[in-house]
Amino acid sequence: MINTKLIMAIAGAGLTVSVMADLTVWSENFDSEPANIVTTTAITEHYLGGSSATTGFEPGVWIARTSNNLKFNNQNATVSTANNTRGAGIVLAASVFTHGAGTYTLNYDVNLTTFNSLSNRVKILVFEGNGYNSTDSGIHFNTTQGSAADLEFKNYEGTATASLIASTGDLLENGASQSVQFDYSGTGVIALGFQVSALSGSSVKAEFDNLSITIPEPASLGLIAAAGAGIFFVRRRFII
Repeated sequence: MINTKLIMAIAGAGLTVSVMADLTVWSENFDSEPANIVTTTAITEHYLGGSSATTGFEPGVWIARTSNNLKFNNQNATVSTANNTRGAGIVLAASVFTHGAGTYTLNYDVNLTTFNSLSNRVKILVFEGNGYNSTDSGIHFNTTQGSAADLEFKNYEGTATASLIASTGDLLENGASQSVQFDYSGTGVIALGFQVSALSGSSVKAEFDNLSITIPEPASLGLIAAAGAGIFFVRRRFII
């Protein structure tokens, strides 16, 4: 005999199941060309924003040294160079990271259309910077180097700080749905840098697509309604 009182007591306790679901806080699939793009051609001012900390740029802007180094076509972002190191990227404000401090995941697809593992390097870098303002610590993004150095924030006069918090390392193969995790403090701005390097006499081109930043979020699934429906079915069946 079915103990309906026991079943009712379990249902009344309010059964819930907690599961983890990824919450997307930022994404870019390049279905259309981003509205905000900034480039600079001045070699002496390879920190985008110039050599003066008061001319830094705002978050939410895609940046590259020249339009030749960053192109948006075929619904992806193509970063390329010949005989040197170039990069492109975007700075994301703290307001993007709605869950504050935590471990986030940058998801991406990459296609190395022109690549030689002996002479080329491709990587994604994640930086966090704190203390930037409009007076003495503007955001500057290193988009070109004479050697294979990393992209970085730069401030010339103020007290802002920035550090590399994650890197993919050298990307050697094409692939969809790849990822790299980074720990975010909850207060700074985040820069995503897409860097390509080519030794003398070579060139490199990498296509990036389906970018997103996610964080696991616990979600409770209430089973009271389902349990109630099951109890009704059991009781009805045995009464009949």
